[in-house]
Amino acid sequence: MTSLGVLAEGEIGLARWLITSRWGGFSEKPFNEANLAINVGDKPNAVEANRKQLASQINKTIIFPIACHSNKSAWVQEKEINNLNQVDGLITDKHGVALGVLSADCATVLLFAKETSVVAALHAGWKGMKDKILPLAIAELRRNGGNEISAILGPAICANCYPVSQERFFEVKKVEPAAAVINQNKDFAIDVKAGLKSQLNQEGVDFDSIEICSFESEDLFSFRRENQTGRNASLIWLKD
Repeated sequence: MTSLGVLAEGEIGLARWLITSRWGGFSEKPFNEANLAINVGDKPNAVEANRKQLASQINKTIIFPIACHSNKSAWVQEKEINNLNQVDGLITDKHGVALGVLSADCATVLLFAKETSVVAALHAGWKGMKDKILPLAIAELRRNGGNEISAILGPAICANCYPVSQERFFEVKKVEPAAAVINQNKDFAIDVKAGLKSQLNQEGVDFDSIEICSFESEDLFSFRRENQTGRNASLIWLKD
């Protein structure tokens, strides 16, 4: 049986998390092999097979939003909901369901709130980071009583591989200075994860980070490297 590749996995508190690699699935080039996105041009039956295999591997129903680079998150109350529109973050306190977000250079953030046993999964590109999807999600967890929060930062494109226009550089710098950097090539660049780390530190949230650049790693999809490509998944769920 084909098994989807795992880049990294672990536990935070009463939750488990997992980040997929691009290998081990049913998708053909240029989406090879374990693409999990339905809206990138891959064959629907291949994506469905990949999603079913991943759900089988973790023995959970997986809920994915359709990312739109917003700062909005939504609570998931039912297992049957999927492909939620107009949100880039999911939050739940339900057992038996895993929250998943997809990426191919953008960062992902997985959160666990200790007091309330609530988990969240966020898709955060440069725009979501700038528009503070992460602090807003943390505020939502805290409004519901989750004061002690832990986080996992997934892989993302690094600043050396992410030169941007001067206009975008200063747009980000105005809001999140830590993310606007001059890279090793002396280019204006965005370091999305540096911005997210700064926000986590400001919020007093402990975190671990998967320090892999998606552009440089052959184990990950990268939109900037390949343009037409698949998406990796970052998942979190409450342990049974």
